Amino acid sequence: MEVYEQPFTLVQEVTIPMSREIAGLAAQPNATLTIEGVLAYQACDDAICYTPVELPVSWTFDWRPLVR
Repeated sequence: MEVYEQPFTLVQEVTIPMSREIAGLAAQPNATLTIEGVLAYQACDDAICYTPVELPVSWTFDWRPLVR
C-alpha cells in the first residue's frame, strides 16, 4: 500500500456575499472579518487508518475598502 509522506497544502476558495451586515462592516474603520469552519480529516499510514478528527479553524482578515 502506498502512503503519502510529504507536506501538502489545502486550498479552499471563499466568497463573501455583499449583505447589509457585510456592507456595514466594510464601512467601519479598522474593521476585521473572521471566517470560522471545521477541518474534518482522517489520517492513515501503511497499517491503519486512525479515528477521524474534526479541528476548528478560523482566519481573521483586516477589512479594506475596494480600490477602483
